[in-house]
Amino acid sequence: MTVQEPPLARRYLADRSLPTSQVAYLLAYDDTNSFYRAFRRWTGTTPEAASTGSQPAPA
Repeated sequence: MTVQEPPLARRYLADRSLPTSQVAYLLAYDDTNSFYRAFRRWTGTTPEAASTGSQPAPA
């Protein structure tokens, strides 16, 4: 993981025309599941929730 990945991931996800699989590819992930797990670890939310502006429910 580089310092740029979370901001880039958020920028790519904000472009709703890009599917999550394409964002994963742009960030050099071998598969979407790896990106999904990393994004959740960085942000505490899913890529889909971030792209729609939803927030995770409090635990």
